[in-house]
Amino acid sequence: MDERMKFGLVASSSFLAFGFWMLITGSALPAIVSEFNISYKDAGILLSLPTFGFIFGAILCMVFVQKTGPFKLLSFALISVSLSLAWISASRVFWMLVIASVVMSVGSGLIETTVGVGVSSIRYRRTGGALNFIHSAYAIGAIVSPFVVALLLTTSDRWWVPFVLACLLSLMVFFYSTSLKIGWSPSITKSRKREYGYLLRQPVFWLAIIGVFVYVGYEVAFTSWLSAYVYDVKGITMRLSSIFPALLWAGLFIGRVMSGAFVDRLGYAYSLLLLTSLSSISVVAVLFSRSPMTLVIAVVISGIGFSGVFPTLQAIMIRGLSSAINEAISIFSIAASLGAAFANYAVGAIGDVLGLGWGIAFVLLLIVIELILALILMQRGEKKCTT
Repeated sequence: MDERMKFGLVASSSFLAFGFWMLITGSALPAIVSEFNISYKDAGILLSLPTFGFIFGAILCMVFVQKTGPFKLLSFALISVSLSLAWISASRVFWMLVIASVVMSVGSGLIETTVGVGVSSIRYRRTGGALNFIHSAYAIGAIVSPFVVALLLTTSDRWWVPFVLACLLSLMVFFYSTSLKIGWSPSITKSRKREYGYLLRQPVFWLAIIGVFVYVGYEVAFTSWLSAYVYDVKGITMRLSSIFPALLWAGLFIGRVMSGAFVDRLGYAYSLLLLTSLSSISVVAVLFSRSPMTLVIAVVISGIGFSGVFPTLQAIMIRGLSSAINEAISIFSIAASLGAAFANYAVGAIGDVLGLGWGIAFVLLLIVIELILALILMQRGEKKCTT
């Protein structure tokens, strides 16, 4: 098999496993809250603190990727995640669970960042299409994960069982990744100071960074709190509520398959505007839905709206920069992590004070901000990045 194609399969498999383990905590959140006897604010800490591990993983990539290459670093990330998932499943004290989740997120940050660097170094002809395809594999894992949780979550004290399965899946992908034989020679780059100076002068870099902070904030917060929201606010049972993130990610998968085909043709900024407009309408429908069927449809359409935003923003940034790509991708991942931490904690804090309905309304506010950024990118003519 061609090594470029093989890297695509390794990257996609890594993202499939990534999507599987990242959705477990949110899907099992009602059971974790019950079993550990924690408040929504504590749950917000569990969901938000691991993102700082994700940031550390992105920083590790920034420091070591020039020496090791993205391919060996990806294998290291997968084995570290496998070990931390085993730790999570063994945790029986809340703060041990939090620490183990943070450690897992270090490996997750490495995976996301090294895959982005790998795509940029291989230089696929259609960068946006390649990134959307790889991210669609994340959606497959995210779709399957909540159904696995629902199947195994017969009682709240079984919350840890899906993490064991995630550990085994991660190990399988790790062994697959070690067969990758793409060579890597450290490139001769400008000084880091000069590279960062270049990035700070690029408007497209700042728009992408702000955009990903906002997007990952509302995507992760909506995904993480969706089960708890439909359980507490909409009155759906615990086992059925755990499936709702899968419905969201079914929409994300459909949208990423579609956006992988159309973003390079329509233009990145126009695609971003289209997706954020759909997101805002569908989340309003989630907030005001009165029947379970309307809620299901609105959640799936929300996923379609969320689908291509992250890879499209990343493609805008990669295609809009002529230098410092590795540094930009690492900072991009750091901004994404900060957005997730901020939004997850904010939704939990708002939920404790005003109720989870208002917490999800905060998610809508973030989507409106993303919509404004898409309009700014349209005005700047960022669709030229498709050429």
